[in-house]
Amino acid sequence: VINPQDQSDLTVLDELERKIARPLVRLSYSLAPMTRIEAVYLPSFEGDQFASDGRWVPGMMTELAESMLVVAGMYGIPPGNISSSDIDTSGLGYSQAGVRFTTTLGSVDFGAQYFFGYLKRPSVRINIVPATSLTVETFHNPYHQIGVDCATVLAGFNLRAELGANITDDFSGDKSDVYNPSVVWSLGFDRDVVAGINLNLQGSGSVRLMDNNVGSENFDFEDGTDVTKTRITAII
Repeated sequence: VINPQDQSDLTVLDELERKIARPLVRLSYSLAPMTRIEAVYLPSFEGDQFASDGRWVPGMMTELAESMLVVAGMYGIPPGNISSSDIDTSGLGYSQAGVRFTTTLGSVDFGAQYFFGYLKRPSVRINIVPATSLTVETFHNPYHQIGVDCATVLAGFNLRAELGANITDDFSGDKSDVYNPSVVWSLGFDRDVVAGINLNLQGSGSVRLMDNNVGSENFDFEDGTDVTKTRITAII
């Protein structure tokens, strides 16, 4: 939740290589053997980076551009009067902070965390003046995240699991420019097989909450998208 990612080239599969470094302050204190509490503060915010041209342009960006031309035609707005703007998130007004607790209980590593920041994926607000102009404003929703994770070894398998809730301020699910709250999860394992060969299998995904009211306002950017998202990755 701290580092944004460069997703402009999806042939880069290493998560560490995709991460974008950010300035932060980190404090760590050991409460007992194998038990620690950490706190981080980021003085500003930067979202994920996406390709603006070429094969890796996100489909939602392409669909948005096409939809805006259609909407402009409906309101009698010339194509030349369609513009876009991005909110500046480099100031202290976009500070982020979090705290994390980790410990070991028997043979299980356990962690819990709370984070307040901004969703790395941008949201969109549409402003229309009929017959005059259409403006697409890109910004990032504030949210709270509460999460837990654990890891252990069982019969030679390194097992790990994560569960979290991303809580935005769209508690009714009907705001057109705010992502709905969601539950996020991850479950996986890795195991050394033979001759230095390692198998890593991971599943992760999200479930959107309050989905019944999505699309009740005009230009809801989540309208028509899947309630659940799941990704399964296998690496040998």
